[in-house]
Amino acid sequence: MKPILFKPHMVNSIFDDIKTQTRRIVKQEPTVSEDGFVYFQLGNENCRVDGHNWKQYFIDNFCPFGKIGDLLWVREAWRLTGVDLDGEYSIDYQARGSYNFYPTGETEDYWIEKIEKLVDVMSSKPSFAVDEDEERCVWDGRDVPWKPSIHMPKEICRLFLKITDIRIERLQEISYTDAAAEGVEKLTEGYRNYFSKLNPPGETFFWPNAYHSFQSLWESIHGSESWESNPWLWVIEFEKTDKPANWPQ
Repeated sequence: MKPILFKPHMVNSIFDDIKTQTRRIVKQEPTVSEDGFVYFQLGNENCRVDGHNWKQYFIDNFCPFGKIGDLLWVREAWRLTGVDLDGEYSIDYQARGSYNFYPTGETEDYWIEKIEKLVDVMSSKPSFAVDEDEERCVWDGRDVPWKPSIHMPKEICRLFLKITDIRIERLQEISYTDAAAEGVEKLTEGYRNYFSKLNPPGETFFWPNAYHSFQSLWESIHGSESWESNPWLWVIEFEKTDKPANWPQ
């Protein structure tokens, strides 16, 4: 099972059944040539494939997320916020929600090391306390830095996705409907402008449709020239699914 990273507001959109698609750049950088071939980079090698069915060839051989029907586990920003003396750990997510769990097996030493390091750091702060009545080691979560999604362990994953479709298309080929399925935020009027920090003081600017909202989101992540470059993308459609019975084995 492959991991996939999402920012907090996109995690919330998935939970709300708004986001059902994600787009990621095809790293092989395919170039469709007039000679009937598609040229691409594979490591340090220059490669080519027949252009008639190259997209399916890429999907079968290069998709980093798997195949239709495969599951993905979502990595998101998180932080450790407490532990009971009997070993139950509490996790907060930067997206809404929290999670309590007991580490088992080989992961137990990992979490013991985490809590020891965090206690060392937090014990010098006035917000730290050991509540003996509640048998709980606690601290003010606002003082605990968020851990990046890339460092989220499997044990605290709470969101699993099933791939329902995979295709390859240019960035600017996205439809208005698909832009909405990317999870851009719908406002009372229109859709969120992800460059809102550039608005004049006291003014709020929004986009009238999901397409331009998604464009602003893409450029806010990948840079102002990224939309114009119109790269080839993996388009992954998905649906939420239950945690596998043997997770995280």
